[in-house]
Amino acid sequence: MQRREFIMLVGGATAAYAWEGAARAQSQKMLRTGMVSVNARNNPFMDAFVKRLRELGYDEGKNLAFDYLKISSPVEYPEGMKELV
Repeated sequence: MQRREFIMLVGGATAAYAWEGAARAQSQKMLRTGMVSVNARNNPFMDAFVKRLRELGYDEGKNLAFDYLKISSPVEYPEGMKELV
């Protein structure tokens, strides 16, 4: 095997590996979750929930979409859930 053939072989293998990695990154599914609550989004429960999701490898905007809908009273839960869905 000559030097030029070796370089082409190594370069081709590297390109194939990079292409496979890019395809794998694009195929990663986005987790979508949501919540309807009377509490503001910045409360201790939500902070702990988002922190745990990060520990599990879910980052909002990268592989996690999190929808939060604040309602003014518990009576609005059914309508809030319909809107969220």
